[in-house]
Amino acid sequence: MTRKRLRILVQAKRFSAEPEGPPARREIVLPEPTALIENHEVVLQLFPEKPMLPGLETPRLNLRPLELADARQIQNIFPHWEIVRFLAKRVPWPYPPGGALTYCRDIALPAMARGEEWHWTLRLKTHPLQIIGCISLMQAENHNRGFWIGLPWQGKGLMSEAVETVTEYWFNELGFPALRAPKAILNIASRKISERTGMRVIAVEEREYVSGRLPSEIWEVTAEEWRTRGKR
Repeated sequence: MTRKRLRILVQAKRFSAEPEGPPARREIVLPEPTALIENHEVVLQLFPEKPMLPGLETPRLNLRPLELADARQIQNIFPHWEIVRFLAKRVPWPYPPGGALTYCRDIALPAMARGEEWHWTLRLKTHPLQIIGCISLMQAENHNRGFWIGLPWQGKGLMSEAVETVTEYWFNELGFPALRAPKAILNIASRKISERTGMRVIAVEEREYVSGRLPSEIWEVTAEEWRTRGKR
């Protein structure tokens, strides 16, 4: 199969030995969507965040903006039935080799560049190089937040910390008036997180998940409810 290649023109920094004049224009063929051209001190990012997505933190976690290089670690820890069964049906199952790369490159990063979605990887502060899960915000009808965490880190309250932080970002930085998230009724752990963070059920319906069509709830919290929940 022929690898897709990207042809660009960049302005290269002239070295002191080169004659005076306008910067040279050089053609560079890139085999990957992102590249660091060290000898010309050029960093190319095909998926710039608009605006640049900040890193976030909780007492135990660092939340780093998703990058293409994260796909390899995600591929290693994500494809488990216990993780995917209550995710939306669009997640392929069985999860294919290269599924994480396809998702990051073709879906998540372009949506971030368009300013429609915001994705972070989760990392313990004690092990900052290890990805343990992901959390996302998105502008979609009745579906503004999603998350998953690897099996070894489940049941420790880590995702509750991440949810608090990104929900704060949704309201205070992005300025949305409400946040909604669908939950399969059987997904007790996720529903408990919604309860702890002040959300309430506003609708009941059926939705398609990796595990099939299931009864679901739409949970919501408004910006006003979020900001006043601790004052009640």
